[in-house]
Amino acid sequence: MRHFGFVAPFARFAAVAVAVGWLSACATMSCHENFISLHQNQVGQSADGPASFIQRYPQLVTGPKALANGNVEYEERGRGTCRSYYEVDSTSRKVLSWRFEGAEKDCEICP
Repeated sequence: MRHFGFVAPFARFAAVAVAVGWLSACATMSCHENFISLHQNQVGQSADGPASFIQRYPQLVTGPKALANGNVEYEERGRGTCRSYYEVDSTSRKVLSWRFEGAEKDCEICP
């Protein structure tokens, strides 16, 4: 039974260490870096899935616009000058890439 007494405090310590590390990582990320990270997470995902920005915010999205390579592009209007663009494969409907235009101060998502 003594070894369980050792595991429980260690498990609590590990959980607290992970939580502190996670919170400090979030605290060190700027709002613009968070914006980039969240948008980058769209790459490889389905444009039609429930987590897709294209589906979650249809009131902010225009498109699709046909691209010369056969894919399509969607534009998401953000705050102020911020615009995000998603290139989507026409066949698989996967987000292939993204980019943004606009001022860094407008292209932010603060946690």
